Parts: sequence; structure tokens; C-alpha cells
Amino acid sequence: MSGTIVVDLPDLGRAPVRLALRVAGRPAALGRPVTVPAGTVTVEVGISGVGGARRVSGAATLEVNVATGSLVTLRAPGPIRGRVTSAPGRAPGGLIVRRLVVLVTLLMVALVAAPAGAGQFPDEIGLPDGYFPEGIAMGPGTTFFIGSLADGTVYRGDVRTGDGEVLTDPTGPFSTVGIEVDGKNRIWVAGGPSGTGRVYDGRSGELLASYAFTAPFESFVNDVVVTPKAAYFTDSGTVNDPNPSEFRFAGEPRLFVVPLGKGQRLPDASAVTELDVGVPDITFPNLNGIETLPAGGLVVGHTVGQTLFAVDPADGSAAAIDVGVPLIGNDGIIRRGTTLYVVENALAQISAVQVAPDGSSGFVDEVYPVVGAESPTTAAVFGNALYVADARFFTMTGPYKVFRVELN
Repeated sequence: MSGTIVVDLPDLGRAPVRLALRVAGRPAALGRPVTVPAGTVTVEVGISGVGGARRVSGAATLEVNVATGSLVTLRAPGPIRGRVTSAPGRAPGGLIVRRLVVLVTLLMVALVAAPAGAGQFPDEIGLPDGYFPEGIAMGPGTTFFIGSLADGTVYRGDVRTGDGEVLTDPTGPFSTVGIEVDGKNRIWVAGGPSGTGRVYDGRSGELLASYAFTAPFESFVNDVVVTPKAAYFTDSGTVNDPNPSEFRFAGEPRLFVVPLGKGQRLPDASAVTELDVGVPDITFPNLNGIETLPAGGLVVGHTVGQTLFAVDPADGSAAAIDVGVPLIGNDGIIRRGTTLYVVENALAQISAVQVAPDGSSGFVDEVYPVVGAESPTTAAVFGNALYVADARFFTMTGPYKVFRVELN
């Protein structure tokens, strides 16, 4: 069943803001219906300008099921919230369609707590001495979280002020690699060669759960993505002559799957499963970054293979996504709508890949250099910018920073 989508901003009022709106990957106008096919459709909203006497900005990506009229996912780190109302109707010729009204509410709360025209968000955010960061993710509002390869802690900071503090207890070197923050403000941590995945409360730093996927040094748990149904962790390890002393860790191309219960309840350890992924085992690191695809599958980066793979979470089958160029040193992946931002740590750049909803095709639309970074590893998206962790793998010394990369 096809349908139409109308995007409205009921609380926008007369605020002088700039609006960027896309429905199903195409530019759209506020209040005007857009015909869409059946299935899941992506709605992207970006807002910037002035609300009252303060500067406001934010962005939201909503994935809407046309058939059910329901909101599938909402990613809105800025001051944007959304909901969907729907009603069946008839198109010319009698075809039954579903008319969806996507209500995106702009809360007039400043992201910059200063009068309009005051200073911008900082371009660089300093981290504690010796922090050695790797994974980064946005939390509620302007909060970001970043993990330490040095001691396994998670640092909580603010992209608006640049301030922050260490939130969690140390867990040891290389025990915190990629991280993800879910809709309940829980921090999911990939545990590297410890073979574990952990979950923390993003407010208190309390450890909520720990899952032992393998014995230590039998896998390298590198990154994680959380969907409404499960959390998926990548194993970057190899069976081809692993040697930890040469930074070549054991493991195999697979995902560790933590299924979520009703209301995204955390399960017992007995519920964890493994999913073999149909990609080549070349050497360490094989699988690395992981994200969702717009149509609901998964996309993983194969670092040594310099490519991306679309993965079916049901059976682990995988198909390479030909983007036209090698993605050299591909590491973290973050998605907004149909754009995958792929961090290439070897080149200190981020490639923006326009991807088909099912991952059947893609192309590099733009490349963003991370100016000043040595070896960026992962990125988080907030408003019209990426916030990028720089691990400085080549020198292995500070100063360690988060870099802001403005998007076009």
C-alpha cells in the first residue's frame, strides 16, 4: 500500500529559522504531501537559526512505516521530537492510501546558552591527558560519550561547552573500544580483546550488565550498534596466525547478538548468540564498524578489505557494497538517513556514502578531511556537524581531542 507523507512543524511559529527537509531521500516542502512507496520511509529534518533571543539548531531522522503509520526509529540528539498520526484515504481512481502526518516539534530551548550572535560550538574539545580515545557517541541534548583505550573508562562531555568528566570506573587497557548510546541513555561498550560487551547507565555511570562473548584474547570485540530488537557487536579477529604481541588478535568474522526484551529490557547472558558473517577472513582487523541500513538490515566495514558489506541480521549473509573507491582504513560508521559517514583512519578523512536503503548499491558523495587529526577512529553526528575521536595511533601520545567537522 502506497501513501503520502506530510511534514508539519506545529511549534515553529514565526521563529526565523532555516529548514532542510527530505522525504525518502528527496527534497520536500513543509506542509506539502509527498507520495511514497510502501515500506519504511526516511524523513530528515534539519533546523538552524534563532528562537527568541537564543540560537537553536538540531536535526532529526525519523523512519516511518507507511503500512502501519508508526514511527520505527527516531534519532534526534538536538532539541527535536517527533510523532506520527495517520488516516486512510483514497487517491484518484479509488486506490486506498495512507496519509501520514509527521509532526516534528522544535522545542525552543537553546542549544547554545548564549544570545544569538555569540560564539559557536568549539571546533576542538580537549580530553584528559593520556586518555587515548576510540569510540564516540552522542547522548541526550548536547551530551557526548567517548571511551578510553588506556584504562577502559567512559568520559561524558558537552559539545556546547567542551566541558566534561570521567563517568565510569576503569576496566583495564583496550577494554573499551567502540560505543553506542541507545534511546534509554544506556552506553553500550565493545570490550576489545577482553571478549566482552558492557552496558552502563548514561546518567550515573553504573554498570548495568556485562556479557562475556568469549574468553579473553579469543575475539576482538570492536564496535556495536543497537536496534529496537538487539545489540550487534563486531568481532575484528582472525584465525590466520593471530599474535597479540603484534596487534593481530584472534577471532573470526562474526557478530555477537544481545537480544532485547519487551521495552528493550536487558537479557540474561544465556540469551546471547553468535552470528557468522559471510565475509572473507583476511587478517586482523576484518569486521570493524557497524550501523543499520535504512531498510532495516546492517552494514559493516571490512577494514583490511577496504569495503562495506550489507548483512542480513537473520542469517549473516553478506554482499559487498561497491561504492566505486576503496575505503582505506575504514573504522567507525554513523548513518543519517541514506548517508553513511565512514571514518577512514589511515587517511584522516570521512567519506559520505550515499547508500541504497537495502545496501544494494552506494557511492561516495563527498569527502571530509579531519583537519588537525592524526588517526580519527569514530564519529558522532549532531546538528550539522560530525564529532570525531582522534586516537593518534601513529604517535600514541596526546594531546587527545575531539574534532568538529562541519557538514555541507
